[in-house]
Amino acid sequence: MQRPTHANPGSVHRARTAILAALAAGSLAACGGSTSPRATLAGQYALVTVNGAALPVVVQQDQAGNSIAVSSGTVVLTSRTYAEQLVAIVTQNGQQQTATGVDSGTYTVAGTSVTFTSRISGTQAVGTATAGTLDVTVQDQTLGTLALVYRKQ
Repeated sequence: MQRPTHANPGSVHRARTAILAALAAGSLAACGGSTSPRATLAGQYALVTVNGAALPVVVQQDQAGNSIAVSSGTVVLTSRTYAEQLVAIVTQNGQQQTATGVDSGTYTVAGTSVTFTSRISGTQAVGTATAGTLDVTVQDQTLGTLALVYRKQ
């Protein structure tokens, strides 16, 4: 990963928190898909893996050891809306803090496809949901491609 270009530690922390918020705002907007009607999608889902690895997962780390590790996440789907929360451990200069990124929006179902639209970022995406699992692929300019897997609780 690239070393942050921000001059002071406070701005580095704000930048990392902003990245986490962007990750949350983009993750369901980069998700979609369903093999069942909207009513069966409704419920709470817990994040179980990022890029195939169990949580916590480091999604960004620089040469100085500063990092962001996703530690948990949830998605709640109702009949037409979603709310998502991602929690990360931000390590900066050896100090750890917890940061939370949130997103919410609407989704529509068409056959086996679900389209999510973020109220926060305005982004929209389509993906898949099968057998109580949401598979989400997030494209982020800073973090690259992240594959998130949520399981229905």
